[in-house]
Amino acid sequence: MQVGDTCTQQSRRVEELRRAFQKNLKRKLTVLERAAMERAMRLTVRAEQAALDQSVPVDLVTRIDNSAQRAQRRLFDMIGAKRQPSAPSLAEYLTSRAEGAA
Repeated sequence: MQVGDTCTQQSRRVEELRRAFQKNLKRKLTVLERAAMERAMRLTVRAEQAALDQSVPVDLVTRIDNSAQRAQRRLFDMIGAKRQPSAPSLAEYLTSRAEGAA
Protein backbone atom coordinates (compact mmCIF):
# COMPACT_ATOMS: atom_id res chain seq x y z
CA MET A 1 0.00 0.00 0.00
CA GLN A 2 1.30 3.45 -0.93
CA VAL A 3 1.40 6.46 1.38
CA GLY A 4 -1.10 8.27 -0.86
CA ASP A 5 -3.49 5.33 -0.59
CA THR A 6 -3.30 5.47 3.20
CA CYS A 7 -4.02 9.22 3.24
CA THR A 8 -6.98 8.71 0.92
CA GLN A 9 -8.35 5.91 3.10
CA GLN A 10 -7.93 8.06 6.22
CA SER A 11 -9.69 10.98 4.56
CA ARG A 12 -12.57 8.77 3.44
CA ARG A 13 -13.00 7.30 6.91
CA VAL A 14 -12.88 10.75 8.57
CA GLU A 15 -15.51 11.98 6.12
CA GLU A 16 -17.66 8.90 6.77
CA LEU A 17 -17.50 9.48 10.54
CA ARG A 18 -18.21 13.19 10.09
CA ARG A 19 -21.30 12.53 7.98
CA ALA A 20 -22.63 9.96 10.46
CA PHE A 21 -22.08 12.31 13.38
CA GLN A 22 -23.61 15.30 11.56
CA LYS A 23 -26.64 13.23 10.57
CA ASN A 24 -27.28 12.26 14.19
CA LEU A 25 -26.79 15.81 15.42
CA LYS A 26 -29.28 17.27 12.89
CA ARG A 27 -27.89 20.80 13.04
CA LYS A 28 -24.93 22.79 11.80
CA LEU A 29 -21.83 22.90 13.96
CA THR A 30 -20.08 26.02 15.16
CA VAL A 31 -16.47 26.59 14.12
CA LEU A 32 -15.20 25.35 17.50
CA GLU A 33 -17.45 22.29 17.41
CA ARG A 34 -16.30 21.53 13.86
CA ALA A 35 -12.65 21.72 14.96
CA ALA A 36 -13.32 19.45 17.94
CA MET A 37 -15.17 17.01 15.69
CA GLU A 38 -12.33 16.96 13.17
CA ARG A 39 -9.83 16.19 15.94
CA ALA A 40 -12.00 13.45 17.41
CA MET A 41 -12.63 11.82 14.03
CA ARG A 42 -8.95 11.93 12.99
CA LEU A 43 -7.83 10.41 16.30
CA THR A 44 -10.52 7.74 15.96
CA VAL A 45 -9.25 6.82 12.49
CA ARG A 46 -5.66 6.72 13.75
CA ALA A 47 -6.71 4.45 16.61
CA GLU A 48 -8.53 2.12 14.20
CA GLN A 49 -5.50 1.92 11.93
CA ALA A 50 -3.06 1.38 14.79
CA ALA A 51 -5.21 -1.44 16.15
CA LEU A 52 -5.01 -3.22 12.79
CA ASP A 53 -1.24 -2.78 12.41
CA GLN A 54 0.66 -5.70 13.97
CA SER A 55 3.86 -3.65 14.15
CA VAL A 56 2.36 -0.99 16.45
CA PRO A 57 3.03 -1.74 20.14
CA VAL A 58 -0.06 -2.43 22.23
CA ASP A 59 0.69 0.40 24.66
CA LEU A 60 0.79 2.89 21.77
CA VAL A 61 -2.52 1.57 20.44
CA THR A 62 -3.98 2.03 23.92
CA ARG A 63 -2.67 5.60 24.18
CA ILE A 64 -4.05 6.57 20.77
CA ASP A 65 -7.39 4.96 21.54
CA ASN A 66 -7.60 6.75 24.90
CA SER A 67 -6.81 10.06 23.20
CA ALA A 68 -9.57 9.41 20.68
CA GLN A 69 -12.04 8.59 23.47
CA ARG A 70 -11.13 11.78 25.35
CA ALA A 71 -11.52 13.87 22.20
CA GLN A 72 -14.93 12.31 21.55
CA ARG A 73 -15.99 12.94 25.15
CA ARG A 74 -14.90 16.59 24.89
CA LEU A 75 -16.85 16.92 21.66
CA PHE A 76 -19.99 15.41 23.17
CA ASP A 77 -19.66 17.66 26.21
CA MET A 78 -19.21 20.68 23.96
CA ILE A 79 -22.32 20.05 21.90
CA GLY A 80 -24.42 18.74 24.76
CA ALA A 81 -25.08 15.45 23.04
CA LYS A 82 -27.18 13.04 24.98
CA ARG A 83 -25.28 10.02 26.10
CA GLN A 84 -26.64 6.60 26.71
CA PRO A 85 -28.37 6.59 30.08
CA SER A 86 -26.38 4.73 32.66
CA ALA A 87 -27.79 1.58 34.16
CA PRO A 88 -29.64 2.15 37.42
CA SER A 89 -27.77 1.45 40.63
CA LEU A 90 -28.81 -1.54 42.70
CA ALA A 91 -30.59 0.78 45.16
CA GLU A 92 -32.51 2.49 42.34
CA TYR A 93 -33.44 -0.86 40.84
CA LEU A 94 -34.69 -2.24 44.15
CA THR A 95 -36.65 0.95 44.86
CA SER A 96 -38.35 0.81 41.47
CA ARG A 97 -39.18 -2.86 42.00
CA ALA A 98 -40.63 -2.11 45.44
CA GLU A 99 -42.72 0.75 44.02
CA GLY A 100 -43.95 -1.49 41.22
CA ALA A 101 -44.99 -4.20 43.67
CA ALA A 102 -46.91 -1.78 45.89
